[in-house]
Amino acid sequence: MKVKKTHTVSGRIDNPYLREFHEPRHGIARYAARDALVSKYSWAIPNQDALDTLIELSPIVEMGAGTGYWASLVTKGGGEIVAFDEYPPGSSEGKNHWHPQPYQWFDVQKGGPDVVAQYADHTLFLCWPPYAKSFAADVLKRYMQAGGQRLVYVGESQYGCTGDDEFFILLDQFWNVDTFVHIPEWDGMHDGMTVYSLKEKIGSIYPLLGPRKADADLWDMVVDFQGEPPAWKYVLTKQDVKRAQELYAEAVNFAMQNDLPISSCRVEVGACLSPENQRRFGVFLNFNGTAWQCSYKRAPQLLTPRPGSFGRAAIELATDDVSKEQIKALGLKKVRNEDKYRRVVTIF
Repeated sequence: MKVKKTHTVSGRIDNPYLREFHEPRHGIARYAARDALVSKYSWAIPNQDALDTLIELSPIVEMGAGTGYWASLVTKGGGEIVAFDEYPPGSSEGKNHWHPQPYQWFDVQKGGPDVVAQYADHTLFLCWPPYAKSFAADVLKRYMQAGGQRLVYVGESQYGCTGDDEFFILLDQFWNVDTFVHIPEWDGMHDGMTVYSLKEKIGSIYPLLGPRKADADLWDMVVDFQGEPPAWKYVLTKQDVKRAQELYAEAVNFAMQNDLPISSCRVEVGACLSPENQRRFGVFLNFNGTAWQCSYKRAPQLLTPRPGSFGRAAIELATDDVSKEQIKALGLKKVRNEDKYRRVVTIF
C-alpha cells in the first residue's frame, strides 16, 4: 500500500476550507469553528494530494455529496465528476440536516443508492458517509453489482464516525487497498482518503475471502486447547478454517444477490472426534464477518468414533426484517423457538 504525505496549505487549487481550517483558534472556539465549517463546506478537509488523487482517477461519481465542495475543487483542477445526494442543500426535495444553508458549491443532483448503477465506469467517491446508516453499504453493493471497479473512501476506519459494519465488511472482503492519502484532521478525528480496487473476481460473481490475520490467532487457540490426548489433534484442521472462509463468502454472495444485509450472514464450522473414550467432543468456530468466536462443547452421550468436520453458512433475518414474499422466494425457514428465519447456503 502506498501512502501519500499531507500537502502544505498553499495548493494549486484555491481551497478556502483549508485556509479557514488553518486559522489560529483554540479551545471552544476551535470546536465551534468545526461545526460552522463542516456545515458550510464538508465533513472532511480536502488538500492538494487528495484532490490530485481524485483528478487522476476521474471520471468520478460522488454519492452523498452534500454541498458539493469536493466536487467543485475537482472540477477546478480539470477532473470530471458528477455528484448526487438524497437531499441536496437548497433543493425543494427536503431539508438537508447537515447542510441547512440554501446553496451549493457544485451542481449536486438528487439521487440515492440506485443511481450509482448508471456510473459503473466511473470511480465511486464516498466522503464521510453517515454513521450507523446503511447508505454507504447500499451504494457500494449497487456499484459492485453494476460492475464498478474503483472506490475512493474518505472517512474513519471501522468503529469510527462513518459508515456501518456492513460497509466495512464489504471493504474487507471484496476490496484491495491501493493507496492511503493523509488529509488534515479536526481535533479528535482520524479520517483519511483510501483508494480501493475490487479484488479479482472468482467465476461470475465475487471473490472468496483473502487471508486474514485473525486466522493464525484462531488456529493457535484451537491447537492450544486440544493438548492431550494426541488423538484429538484431528478435530479441526486448517482446511476447515479455510472452508469456513469460503462458506462465509457464499453467504455474502447470496445476500448481495438478494439485496439482504451482509450483517445477517454468519458461518459455523466444527468437528467431533474422541476415538479413545467415545465421548462427544466438539470444536465450533463462528464467524460473522468482523470477528471469530471459538467454543468447545462436551456432551455425555456416546457416539461412533469418526474423524470429520461440518460447516454451514447461513443467512439469518429477524422476523421484523423479512416479508412473506421474501420468505417464500428465498426459501427461508423459521428457526424453532426464535424470532428469525434462516437459509443455510452450504453443508459439508
